[in-house]
Amino acid sequence: MPISLHSHSGQFCKHATDTLESVIQTAVERGFISYGLTEHMPRDRPQDLYPEESELDPSELAEQFDRFIAEACRLKLLYSPKISLLVGVETELIDQSNTFDLLDRTLSRHQDNLDYLVGSVHHVNQIPIDFDKPLFDQAVLSLESTGQPIYSLCERYFDAQYKLIDRYRPEVIGHFDLCLLFNPDLNLQAEPTVWAKIERNIKLAISYGALIEVNSASIRKGWSTPYPSQPILKLIISLGGRLTLSDDSHGLDRVGLNYNKSFEYLKSNHVSTLWYLVPAGEDKSSILQPRGKVSAVPLPGNWWEHPFWSHGTSNNPPTAPSSSDYCPDLKGNLTSSPSISIELASLNSQQNQDTKQNETDDKFKWNNFPTDRFTNQTWFVISSSLPFWKNKKNVTISYSNLDNEPSNVLYDLVEYHSNLTDPPNSKRKRLEGIDRPKLELHGADQSVEWRWRGKGIMKLLSSDWKVIGYSLSSLRNDDGGRHASGPDWVITFFRQTLFTPAGIDIYARTPSALTDPFKGQLIQALRNHPSNVVSSLANSMFDIPHDLT
Repeated sequence: MPISLHSHSGQFCKHATDTLESVIQTAVERGFISYGLTEHMPRDRPQDLYPEESELDPSELAEQFDRFIAEACRLKLLYSPKISLLVGVETELIDQSNTFDLLDRTLSRHQDNLDYLVGSVHHVNQIPIDFDKPLFDQAVLSLESTGQPIYSLCERYFDAQYKLIDRYRPEVIGHFDLCLLFNPDLNLQAEPTVWAKIERNIKLAISYGALIEVNSASIRKGWSTPYPSQPILKLIISLGGRLTLSDDSHGLDRVGLNYNKSFEYLKSNHVSTLWYLVPAGEDKSSILQPRGKVSAVPLPGNWWEHPFWSHGTSNNPPTAPSSSDYCPDLKGNLTSSPSISIELASLNSQQNQDTKQNETDDKFKWNNFPTDRFTNQTWFVISSSLPFWKNKKNVTISYSNLDNEPSNVLYDLVEYHSNLTDPPNSKRKRLEGIDRPKLELHGADQSVEWRWRGKGIMKLLSSDWKVIGYSLSSLRNDDGGRHASGPDWVITFFRQTLFTPAGIDIYARTPSALTDPFKGQLIQALRNHPSNVVSSLANSMFDIPHDLT
């Protein structure tokens, strides 16, 4: 059914993409009748900021949330003829006294404009449990336990969830069993204490009419089903709980993502009724929620018969990219232009990538990537698809070798101005990290895929990236007879993480090294790439301005 009560946008969330309006427009195009705009509540302690927020001051998060409320309310009115929009906030519970005080102040300040709450918990023992596996493991190890620590974490999670529900009566319960993200097959019924807390929380939510979301975001994170897991879903159904749908989208490409799998999940578990929220007073037979702003109503008729679910229609919900989208069978896409030849690697293993460039006998030796020509110098990022670089300038990346490390272990320094109005000579922000080659994937002496891990405040963040195209001076007159012309350039591909989208950067030696026609040919080569992911990203490339003196 075309509803979602939980969403984010890159305009107001650092680990999302796209503008809020573009997300709404996509929901309209895909046939949604109701869509909830629910940004994360601000946090006011530096230790509670995520790595991608490291450049922000907590006060800036509060200002960003204020801007979200203003823009969401504007768009709610603007798009009211096309779609029913509700404005909400997704909660946290990090440190109880701090979070509750902050949430109280946030709700008081925006009480006239907030329609509802998505009651979510993302931390245990003040450690994020859904950021990545190392942090999750850290949360588990931080707890004292006489039994299995993972059950102790779940017990703490459901206790925090109960306190949140009991105090705030959120209209929607967000990703009910997020604590299972990295352990989806954990048998919670085997631990009676934990299972009793789950039943307690469900009964409390039911007691005041809350909706429990069936959240498809878990599927793009590796689950075979939406949240909640099947044992908990069956318990909710047996207790008479009310279910709703959410995509928890973090950008327009995730609006309705994997709803076809949510459909199958609900049907296989014999869910007969789905609910959603409408403004209070709009439906006389609805169940008014405690805050008095919205009411819960069942979707009319048989929800599974709605045209939205019909295959072959323009509203057919999208699915996540398949493994073949990331690792196509085609081994290296070869494209050519009247003036230059461009050869790009596929996203799977780079071994045996010696392929022919159209009719010629040129060979592209990916397992012999010339790291020595790539490192110990600064590259200018001149074009990118990564949302993080929007509205920034003078982005450079310097790679250098480390003492007492192999030559392909690199120190990685990113520098940039965070505002387009920053003076050229002003101090740039810095992101430091270490790149280690992922040799285990390729078995080659030199790999062109690395795993980056940040340093300092960024040490909790990691990402995988690889070179998918390059022309370097070391190849100009090699023993293979290659005679490349034109400037040096490198194209890097960054794989998607839990909090950042996949992306592409184009590097050059100087900001003006690549002419616009040359860049156009590089981007066209990306559009022709056999990977649907790469070709799609090519359409969202933008230039990064440079004015360093």
